Amino acid sequence: MRKIKFAADCIRCDYCDQPWCADCEAHYADCDCVGPNSNLKEIMSEILVVTSRVKALVASKDGLRTSAEFITALSKEIEARIDVAVKKTVEAKRKTVFPEDLK
Repeated sequence: MRKIKFAADCIRCDYCDQPWCADCEAHYADCDCVGPNSNLKEIMSEILVVTSRVKALVASKDGLRTSAEFITALSKEIEARIDVAVKKTVEAKRKTVFPEDLK
């Protein structure tokens, strides 16, 4: 789960003095971090869309269904792959994760 980031957690932009998110390398108002005013319904909706896509993909294979345990296990596998990709990105001293980081 991601931590909520506040504007006060950010450094100031050298050019305009607005809050700057060093994690996203963008102004706080434009960054992808979850803030106190983030639309949690929108975030949850994205999670539901991904889950629905997984269920639809499985269903397309001979009409199979997914269990809650399958979704949980898949989420753990995805999290592990993301951890590897993030580690490779950090080792490369980059701020952006690319598809090749998954390999």
